[in-house]
Amino acid sequence: MKNSGLLSKLGMVAVFAALVGCGTDGPGTGPISAADAMAGCEAGCERDMMCDPTSTETVAACTADCVAGVGGGGIRADVFEVITDCTAALACTADEDICLNECSPTSAHESYETACRAKLAECGGMAADVDGACETTPGVDKGFLCVFTPAVMAELEDCFALDCAGLDACFNTVTAKYGFGG
Repeated sequence: MKNSGLLSKLGMVAVFAALVGCGTDGPGTGPISAADAMAGCEAGCERDMMCDPTSTETVAACTADCVAGVGGGGIRADVFEVITDCTAALACTADEDICLNECSPTSAHESYETACRAKLAECGGMAADVDGACETTPGVDKGFLCVFTPAVMAELEDCFALDCAGLDACFNTVTAKYGFGG
């Protein structure tokens, strides 16, 4: 999507993870399919177009970009649906990031966070980025990892078995696998 909304953040959130608890693995924590993402993407794009009447992007093009960005198997269906419903209901001037608060980490997220904090402490020199790289509970400028499926979190956690020098390459491989860049 051309606009810098939360839906575009969902499609790019793994780039954040490549650069740098509570809940269980309940129903719906699996990946959102492209077909299931369509309605949420369309509602978000309609809102984006309404809020930015000067945009030259069409709802159809925006929706196609959104679906392509989240249909790679890495975004949780339950989170995508809740966040897109929340975002679509917001006033144009509202901060869309508030909708991330609807995301609850799973046990896979908790496990990742524990392993991440331990590994980054071992690696040293990364102390300033620990919360940004490891936090899975949404908050100000952190916790975006909450939107990933438990499978993605497990694969990212596997990277911590490597030496410190191998972390970036491993994270890039995992995020590229799910279509988030890398």
